[in-house]
Amino acid sequence: MSNTDDDYRNLGLSREEVRQRIANGAVNRIGSFTTRSSAAILRNNVLTLFTIVLTLAVAALLVVGAYKDAVFLAGVTVANSLAGMISEFRAKRALDHLAILARRKVTAMRAGTEESIWLDEAVKDELLILRPGDPVIADGPLIAATGLFLDESLLTGESGPVAKQEGDQVFSGTYVAQGTGRYQAERIGPATNANVLAIQAKAYKIFRTPLEQVVGRVIRALVWIMMLFVFLLLLANAIQRPPLATTILEIATMIKALVPEGLVLVTTVAFAVGALRAARRHVLVQKLNAIESLSQVTSSVWIKPAR
Repeated sequence: MSNTDDDYRNLGLSREEVRQRIANGAVNRIGSFTTRSSAAILRNNVLTLFTIVLTLAVAALLVVGAYKDAVFLAGVTVANSLAGMISEFRAKRALDHLAILARRKVTAMRAGTEESIWLDEAVKDELLILRPGDPVIADGPLIAATGLFLDESLLTGESGPVAKQEGDQVFSGTYVAQGTGRYQAERIGPATNANVLAIQAKAYKIFRTPLEQVVGRVIRALVWIMMLFVFLLLLANAIQRPPLATTILEIATMIKALVPEGLVLVTTVAFAVGALRAARRHVLVQKLNAIESLSQVTSSVWIKPAR
Protein backbone atom coordinates (compact mmCIF):
# COMPACT_ATOMS: atom_id res chain seq x y z
CA MET A 1 0.00 0.00 0.00
CA SER A 2 1.56 3.30 -1.01
CA ASN A 3 -0.16 5.37 1.67
CA THR A 4 1.45 5.67 5.09
CA ASP A 5 -0.48 4.33 8.07
CA ASP A 6 -1.62 7.81 9.08
CA ASP A 7 -2.68 8.64 5.54
CA TYR A 8 -4.61 5.39 5.31
CA ARG A 9 -6.43 6.00 8.60
CA ASN A 10 -7.64 9.35 7.32
CA LEU A 11 -7.83 8.95 3.55
CA GLY A 12 -8.34 5.26 2.83
CA LEU A 13 -7.24 3.84 -0.52
CA SER A 14 -6.43 6.08 -3.44
CA ARG A 15 -8.45 5.91 -6.66
CA GLU A 16 -5.55 4.17 -8.40
CA GLU A 17 -5.30 1.52 -5.67
CA VAL A 18 -9.01 0.83 -5.94
CA ARG A 19 -8.75 0.46 -9.74
CA GLN A 20 -5.78 -1.92 -9.39
CA ARG A 21 -7.64 -4.14 -6.96
CA ILE A 22 -10.74 -4.24 -9.17
CA ALA A 23 -8.55 -5.18 -12.15
CA ASN A 24 -6.95 -7.97 -10.09
CA GLY A 25 -10.34 -9.30 -8.98
CA ALA A 26 -9.76 -8.43 -5.31
CA VAL A 27 -13.41 -7.44 -4.89
CA ASN A 28 -15.87 -8.46 -2.17
CA ARG A 29 -17.83 -10.86 -4.35
CA ILE A 30 -18.58 -14.53 -4.07
CA GLY A 31 -19.51 -16.80 -6.94
CA SER A 32 -22.84 -18.55 -6.82
CA PHE A 33 -22.75 -22.03 -5.40
CA THR A 34 -25.44 -24.52 -4.58
CA THR A 35 -26.08 -27.69 -2.67
CA ARG A 36 -26.72 -31.10 -4.17
CA SER A 37 -28.59 -31.24 -7.43
CA SER A 38 -32.20 -32.34 -7.59
CA ALA A 39 -31.08 -35.48 -9.43
CA ALA A 40 -28.76 -36.37 -6.54
CA ILE A 41 -31.58 -36.00 -4.02
CA LEU A 42 -33.87 -38.20 -6.14
CA ARG A 43 -31.12 -40.78 -6.57
CA ASN A 44 -30.33 -40.83 -2.85
CA ASN A 45 -33.97 -41.48 -1.92
CA VAL A 46 -35.06 -43.74 -4.77
CA LEU A 47 -32.04 -45.91 -5.62
CA THR A 48 -31.69 -47.64 -2.28
CA LEU A 49 -31.52 -51.35 -1.52
CA PHE A 50 -34.82 -51.17 0.36
CA THR A 51 -36.63 -49.38 -2.47
CA ILE A 52 -35.22 -51.60 -5.20
CA VAL A 53 -36.22 -54.82 -3.43
CA LEU A 54 -39.75 -53.59 -2.74
CA THR A 55 -40.15 -52.29 -6.30
CA LEU A 56 -39.24 -55.72 -7.66
CA ALA A 57 -41.75 -57.28 -5.27
CA VAL A 58 -44.47 -54.86 -6.41
CA ALA A 59 -43.73 -55.66 -10.06
CA ALA A 60 -43.95 -59.38 -9.33
CA LEU A 61 -47.27 -59.01 -7.50
CA LEU A 62 -48.70 -56.99 -10.37
CA VAL A 63 -47.67 -59.69 -12.85
CA VAL A 64 -49.59 -62.38 -10.97
CA GLY A 65 -52.59 -60.13 -10.32
CA ALA A 66 -52.13 -59.71 -6.54
CA TYR A 67 -53.18 -56.09 -6.75
CA LYS A 68 -54.05 -55.51 -3.08
CA ASP A 69 -50.64 -56.62 -1.85
CA ALA A 70 -48.99 -54.68 -4.67
CA VAL A 71 -50.81 -51.46 -3.74
CA PHE A 72 -49.83 -51.82 -0.08
CA LEU A 73 -46.15 -52.39 -0.86
CA ALA A 74 -46.16 -49.58 -3.41
CA GLY A 75 -47.65 -47.22 -0.83
CA VAL A 76 -44.95 -48.08 1.70
CA THR A 77 -42.21 -47.62 -0.90
CA VAL A 78 -43.54 -44.27 -2.15
CA ALA A 79 -44.20 -42.93 1.37
CA ASN A 80 -40.67 -43.80 2.49
CA SER A 81 -39.08 -42.09 -0.51
CA LEU A 82 -41.35 -39.03 -0.42
CA ALA A 83 -40.69 -38.33 3.25
CA GLY A 84 -36.97 -38.03 2.61
CA MET A 85 -37.30 -36.14 -0.66
CA ILE A 86 -39.70 -33.50 0.67
CA SER A 87 -37.43 -32.71 3.61
CA GLU A 88 -34.25 -32.59 1.50
CA PHE A 89 -35.80 -30.50 -1.29
CA ARG A 90 -37.04 -28.06 1.34
CA ALA A 91 -33.56 -27.84 2.83
CA LYS A 92 -32.01 -27.42 -0.62
CA ARG A 93 -34.33 -24.53 -1.47
CA ALA A 94 -33.51 -22.76 1.79
CA LEU A 95 -29.77 -23.38 1.52
CA ASP A 96 -29.63 -22.19 -2.08
CA HIS A 97 -30.95 -18.85 -0.88
CA LEU A 98 -28.86 -18.78 2.26
CA ALA A 99 -27.08 -15.47 2.72
CA ILE A 100 -26.00 -14.10 6.08
CA LEU A 101 -25.11 -10.85 4.34
CA ALA A 102 -27.93 -9.12 2.46
CA ARG A 103 -26.88 -6.96 -0.47
CA ARG A 104 -26.90 -3.40 0.72
CA LYS A 105 -24.83 -0.22 0.64
CA VAL A 106 -21.96 0.64 2.98
CA THR A 107 -19.75 3.69 3.45
CA ALA A 108 -16.11 3.56 2.30
CA MET A 109 -13.37 6.13 2.65
CA ARG A 110 -11.64 6.59 -0.69
CA ALA A 111 -9.04 9.29 -1.34
CA GLY A 112 -10.27 11.17 1.72
CA THR A 113 -13.90 11.18 0.57
CA GLU A 114 -16.76 9.15 2.01
CA GLU A 115 -18.52 7.14 -0.69
CA SER A 116 -21.66 5.03 -0.53
CA ILE A 117 -20.99 1.76 -2.36
CA TRP A 118 -22.63 -1.65 -2.66
CA LEU A 119 -21.01 -4.22 -0.40
CA ASP A 120 -19.89 -6.26 -3.45
CA GLU A 121 -18.07 -3.20 -4.78
CA ALA A 122 -15.71 -3.02 -1.80
CA VAL A 123 -12.13 -4.07 -2.52
CA LYS A 124 -9.42 -5.69 -0.43
CA ASP A 125 -7.91 -3.33 2.21
CA GLU A 126 -10.85 -0.95 1.79
CA LEU A 127 -11.27 1.47 4.68
CA LEU A 128 -14.89 1.08 5.73
CA ILE A 129 -16.85 3.29 8.10
CA LEU A 130 -19.17 1.92 10.76
CA ARG A 131 -22.17 3.75 12.17
CA PRO A 132 -25.19 2.49 14.16
CA GLY A 133 -27.12 -0.07 12.11
CA ASP A 134 -24.32 -0.64 9.58
CA PRO A 135 -23.29 -4.24 8.75
CA VAL A 136 -19.71 -5.47 8.86
CA ILE A 137 -19.17 -6.85 5.34
CA ALA A 138 -15.57 -8.05 5.59
CA ASP A 139 -13.13 -9.33 8.20
CA GLY A 140 -10.31 -7.16 9.48
CA PRO A 141 -8.90 -5.00 12.27
CA LEU A 142 -10.51 -1.88 13.64
CA ILE A 143 -8.52 1.19 12.68
CA ALA A 144 -10.54 3.44 14.98
CA ALA A 145 -13.42 2.95 17.41
CA THR A 146 -15.48 5.31 19.54
CA GLY A 147 -17.90 3.65 21.96
CA LEU A 148 -18.33 0.82 19.45
CA PHE A 149 -20.55 -2.17 20.26
CA LEU A 150 -21.30 -4.91 17.73
CA ASP A 151 -24.22 -7.32 17.57
CA GLU A 152 -22.57 -10.71 16.90
CA SER A 153 -25.65 -12.85 17.53
CA LEU A 154 -25.81 -14.16 13.95
CA LEU A 155 -22.34 -15.68 14.28
CA THR A 156 -21.85 -16.50 17.94
CA GLY A 157 -25.32 -16.44 19.46
CA GLU A 158 -24.17 -13.76 21.90
CA SER A 159 -27.35 -12.16 23.21
CA GLY A 160 -25.91 -8.74 24.01
CA PRO A 161 -23.74 -6.23 22.11
CA VAL A 162 -19.98 -6.79 22.37
CA ALA A 163 -17.63 -3.87 23.03
CA LYS A 164 -14.88 -3.35 20.47
CA GLN A 165 -11.72 -1.29 20.62
CA GLU A 166 -9.10 -0.15 18.16
CA GLY A 167 -7.04 -3.15 17.02
CA ASP A 168 -9.80 -5.70 17.64
CA GLN A 169 -10.86 -7.97 14.79
CA VAL A 170 -14.36 -7.55 13.39
CA PHE A 171 -16.14 -10.16 11.28
CA SER A 172 -18.68 -10.08 8.51
CA GLY A 173 -22.19 -11.00 9.52
CA THR A 174 -22.17 -8.67 12.53
CA TYR A 175 -23.87 -5.28 12.94
CA VAL A 176 -23.17 -2.04 14.72
CA ALA A 177 -25.39 -1.70 17.76
CA GLN A 178 -23.82 1.46 19.13
CA GLY A 179 -20.93 3.83 18.46
CA THR A 180 -18.78 4.44 15.41
CA GLY A 181 -15.58 3.10 13.95
CA ARG A 182 -13.44 2.34 10.92
CA TYR A 183 -11.98 -0.99 9.87
CA GLN A 184 -9.76 -2.44 7.17
CA ALA A 185 -11.25 -5.10 4.89
CA GLU A 186 -8.44 -7.68 5.09
CA ARG A 187 -10.52 -10.73 4.13
CA ILE A 188 -13.26 -10.31 1.55
CA GLY A 189 -15.55 -12.47 -0.58
CA PRO A 190 -15.44 -16.22 0.09
CA ALA A 191 -12.66 -15.77 2.68
CA THR A 192 -14.89 -13.87 5.10
CA ASN A 193 -16.22 -15.54 8.22
CA ALA A 194 -19.88 -15.24 7.19
CA ASN A 195 -19.33 -16.78 3.76
CA VAL A 196 -17.21 -19.60 5.21
CA LEU A 197 -20.12 -20.43 7.53
CA ALA A 198 -22.56 -20.27 4.61
CA ILE A 199 -20.41 -22.65 2.55
CA GLN A 200 -20.12 -25.05 5.49
CA ALA A 201 -23.88 -24.99 5.96
CA LYS A 202 -24.41 -25.86 2.30
CA ALA A 203 -21.88 -28.69 2.31
CA TYR A 204 -23.41 -32.15 2.22
CA LYS A 205 -21.84 -35.30 3.59
CA ILE A 206 -23.40 -38.75 3.66
CA PHE A 207 -23.40 -39.89 7.26
CA ARG A 208 -25.29 -42.85 8.66
CA THR A 209 -26.56 -42.55 12.20
CA PRO A 210 -26.36 -45.55 14.58
CA LEU A 211 -30.06 -46.32 14.05
CA GLU A 212 -29.66 -46.23 10.27
CA GLN A 213 -26.60 -48.46 10.49
CA VAL A 214 -28.52 -51.04 12.54
CA VAL A 215 -31.54 -50.96 10.21
CA GLY A 216 -29.22 -51.20 7.20
CA ARG A 217 -27.47 -54.25 8.61
CA VAL A 218 -30.82 -55.92 9.32
CA ILE A 219 -32.03 -55.27 5.77
CA ARG A 220 -28.79 -56.53 4.20
CA ALA A 221 -28.88 -59.70 6.31
CA LEU A 222 -32.51 -60.34 5.38
CA VAL A 223 -31.76 -59.75 1.70
CA TRP A 224 -29.04 -62.42 1.80
CA ILE A 225 -31.43 -64.81 3.56
CA MET A 226 -34.11 -63.95 1.01
CA MET A 227 -31.74 -64.68 -1.89
CA LEU A 228 -30.94 -68.07 -0.37
CA PHE A 229 -34.63 -68.90 0.03
CA VAL A 230 -35.41 -67.73 -3.51
CA PHE A 231 -32.65 -69.97 -4.83
CA LEU A 232 -34.02 -72.96 -2.89
CA LEU A 233 -37.55 -72.15 -4.03
CA LEU A 234 -36.51 -71.96 -7.67
CA LEU A 235 -34.62 -75.22 -7.28
CA ALA A 236 -37.69 -76.95 -5.80
CA ASN A 237 -40.01 -75.52 -8.45
CA ALA A 238 -37.63 -76.65 -11.18
CA ILE A 239 -38.25 -80.20 -9.99
CA GLN A 240 -42.01 -79.90 -9.34
CA ARG A 241 -42.68 -77.60 -12.34
CA PRO A 242 -45.66 -75.59 -10.96
CA PRO A 243 -47.24 -72.76 -13.04
CA LEU A 244 -45.05 -69.70 -13.53
CA ALA A 245 -47.61 -67.45 -11.81
CA THR A 246 -47.44 -69.64 -8.70
CA THR A 247 -43.65 -69.37 -8.60
CA ILE A 248 -43.73 -65.57 -8.96
CA LEU A 249 -46.40 -65.25 -6.25
CA GLU A 250 -44.36 -67.41 -3.88
CA ILE A 251 -41.24 -65.32 -4.47
CA ALA A 252 -43.14 -62.04 -4.01
CA THR A 253 -44.76 -63.36 -0.83
CA MET A 254 -41.33 -64.33 0.50
CA ILE A 255 -39.94 -60.88 -0.25
CA LYS A 256 -42.91 -59.22 1.42
CA ALA A 257 -42.50 -61.42 4.50
CA LEU A 258 -38.74 -60.94 4.90
CA VAL A 259 -38.29 -57.25 4.07
CA PRO A 260 -39.16 -55.17 7.18
CA GLU A 261 -40.99 -52.42 5.32
CA GLY A 262 -42.86 -51.45 8.48
CA LEU A 263 -39.61 -50.87 10.40
CA VAL A 264 -38.18 -48.65 7.68
CA LEU A 265 -41.44 -46.71 7.29
CA VAL A 266 -41.82 -46.12 11.04
CA THR A 267 -38.21 -44.92 11.25
CA THR A 268 -38.71 -42.54 8.33
CA VAL A 269 -41.99 -41.20 9.74
CA ALA A 270 -40.35 -40.61 13.13
CA PHE A 271 -37.54 -38.66 11.47
CA ALA A 272 -40.04 -36.69 9.36
CA VAL A 273 -42.11 -35.74 12.41
CA GLY A 274 -38.94 -34.62 14.17
CA ALA A 275 -37.93 -32.53 11.16
CA LEU A 276 -41.38 -30.91 11.11
CA ARG A 277 -41.15 -30.00 14.79
CA ALA A 278 -37.66 -28.62 14.27
CA ALA A 279 -38.87 -26.54 11.31
CA ARG A 280 -41.50 -24.94 13.54
CA ARG A 281 -38.62 -23.74 15.71
CA HIS A 282 -36.81 -22.35 12.65
CA VAL A 283 -34.27 -25.19 12.51
CA LEU A 284 -33.26 -26.22 8.99
CA VAL A 285 -32.92 -30.01 8.63
CA GLN A 286 -30.80 -30.83 5.58
CA LYS A 287 -31.19 -34.59 5.96
CA LEU A 288 -33.74 -36.56 7.94
CA ASN A 289 -31.21 -38.56 9.95
CA ALA A 290 -29.94 -35.31 11.47
CA ILE A 291 -32.92 -35.58 13.81
CA GLU A 292 -31.37 -38.61 15.50
CA SER A 293 -28.07 -36.77 15.90
CA LEU A 294 -29.90 -33.78 17.36
CA SER A 295 -31.71 -36.02 19.82
CA GLN A 296 -28.35 -37.07 21.28
CA VAL A 297 -27.38 -33.49 22.14
CA THR A 298 -27.68 -32.74 25.83
CA SER A 299 -27.33 -29.54 27.76
CA SER A 300 -26.17 -29.13 31.30
CA VAL A 301 -27.62 -26.52 33.59
CA TRP A 302 -25.53 -25.26 36.47
CA ILE A 303 -27.60 -24.59 39.55
CA LYS A 304 -26.03 -22.44 42.21
CA PRO A 305 -26.03 -24.41 45.46
CA ALA A 306 -28.02 -23.01 48.32
CA ARG A 307 -25.99 -21.66 51.23
